[in-house]
Amino acid sequence: MSSRTRWFAGFKLTALVAALVVYLAVFAATLTVPMLARSLTPWDAAAPVVGLVAAIPMCAWSVRVIRRFCGRLVPVSLGGDHMLAPALACIGGSVFAGVISVDSIRRLASSPGAGAWLNGEGLYELAAAGTWCVGLAMQSSQYLRRRPIKRPYTLYLRTFLGFSDRAMMASLFTITAGRQRIVVLTAPHSNSASWDPVLIAFRGNPVLRLSASSPVFLSATNREWETAVRDLVAEASLVLIDVSDLSRGIRAEIAMVGHEGISNKVIWLSESSKADRVREVRTLVGSLRVPADRVVFYTRSWAAAWPNLLVGALITMLFFFVLPAVSGGSNALSEIRGPAELAGYLTGRSVPALLFFAVVFARPAVDRQARRNLAALLRGSALSSPKAPSPG
Repeated sequence: MSSRTRWFAGFKLTALVAALVVYLAVFAATLTVPMLARSLTPWDAAAPVVGLVAAIPMCAWSVRVIRRFCGRLVPVSLGGDHMLAPALACIGGSVFAGVISVDSIRRLASSPGAGAWLNGEGLYELAAAGTWCVGLAMQSSQYLRRRPIKRPYTLYLRTFLGFSDRAMMASLFTITAGRQRIVVLTAPHSNSASWDPVLIAFRGNPVLRLSASSPVFLSATNREWETAVRDLVAEASLVLIDVSDLSRGIRAEIAMVGHEGISNKVIWLSESSKADRVREVRTLVGSLRVPADRVVFYTRSWAAAWPNLLVGALITMLFFFVLPAVSGGSNALSEIRGPAELAGYLTGRSVPALLFFAVVFARPAVDRQARRNLAALLRGSALSSPKAPSPG
């Protein structure tokens, strides 16, 4: 097997696991959480209402989860053409979920009395199916739009498949928490670490903010990349650019954002160990266009990464240990004879899990002080920037 084939196999595995994580998260949020809220309510008369109230934010959150993952799986093209194939796939899924929703409504309508209607399990099945129906329908409409991005938005530019492509993006999603629309260009190719489901679907996706914005993932061919970025920069209300690695693409983007009229809406990012890159950028575009109060230096921190490491460990345990045990894999333990077989069994289970955790989740995060500095700059820029109307 060639290295390219091995890479493709690894990519398919991590993308599949990410899709399963998203599916289970939506299932738990729209079905399990409302039912649990209802069952834990001590007052029988109020229990159905509590379940319905819990379902509302869970369904809104889940719609964003679905759209974010679909948008990352098949990013919106900046070429201006309608993306018919992914749109039809989303429409097909939406119709299927819609049929399930109609069946749930039919069963609810046949329930005798309002009390039976409120307490019926079909109500929560309707919430789950309706969430998929709405989420996939909304995503299909984005694929069919000729202009997929609404203003205002914040544009994030960085070197693909590097530290800032994941850790800084995770910090940016968390800081904005759906209050600002984030637009990112995806890399032409992805590696296993690109399919971190926590980053793709959950980071900066607040449960209680029903109108939160979702990040928009875009793709562009090498031929249209420069024109696409130039248009995105011109229409963005704020531009963040990471200059830690001055690749050829980043140098071209620096030239786009470093001139008069654009530089006043730019926040510059750089690793502290690569501060000389900022001096080089000042040489390229002028010191006045890279003021010190618009530069955020950051370091890589394992201490700041512990929440993501913990969630990643739980997801890994779920898929490599809990789900196989629930599906009958635990029966293999009763057939083990002797410590040698036990060691082999545990190794066979642990090694794939450790490899998956290492390539998807095991990485440092941006230090906390840098996140606070970036949050302060983003708040200041949001207050000083006029609200741009969203085009219809």
